[in-house]
Amino acid sequence: MLIGRVGLLAYRVLAGFADESEVEGAKGGGWYAMWWPGPTEFIGVAAVNNRQEVIGDAPRPSAVIEATAETIAGSCIAYDYPNHTLRYEWNLKRVGKAPTG
Repeated sequence: MLIGRVGLLAYRVLAGFADESEVEGAKGGGWYAMWWPGPTEFIGVAAVNNRQEVIGDAPRPSAVIEATAETIAGSCIAYDYPNHTLRYEWNLKRVGKAPTG
């Protein structure tokens, strides 16, 4: 799982992988979140505009972030118009033991 801050000019936020595949994050309220199955590690993350030009990027962190929580929940709003709202919500529960360093 990858969560981070994103600016207003970003149209999409993408995580890139060694096999040249990518995962697009949900974004809203200045945040993005994405998840992919399995132990595959991403190479970097990029924010792109609507012409798919990179307007911001970051490499994969060099340190592993401890993930010992039993549950993680959150939400973000992609857009909120008078008659249409798109809201992403997630509730993740750990299955099995917490990872060890």
